[in-house]
Amino acid sequence: MKKLLIPVLFFATVIVFEFCSSSKKAKKSPPPITYSNNVQFTIAGNCSPCHVGANAKSGHLDSYDGAKSHIDEIVKRIQLAPTDKGFMPFKHPKLPDSTIQVFVRWKDAGTPE
Repeated sequence: MKKLLIPVLFFATVIVFEFCSSSKKAKKSPPPITYSNNVQFTIAGNCSPCHVGANAKSGHLDSYDGAKSHIDEIVKRIQLAPTDKGFMPFKHPKLPDSTIQVFVRWKDAGTPE
């Protein structure tokens, strides 16, 4: 009987710890999207020289305030099909969905700096 008791207790202990919630890793949520960490670099890489710098033609996006004030228009235009009027980036391929999602998530988060 004692020979059977030790393996049963060991097995029961393993089962208890296996299903214990503190032993499981919590799922990590993606880091928050901010202008300085994500959007600024995305704009610099995809919206210049037309909307960034001294030679910007319209919709100056080279500052937090500029990007924040145009976020609705940015999201609308980058989600258009390349054949649609107003599509951005003008004369360039459509941005990847992951890049578009940076702007969408930033807007949804309330455009944090």
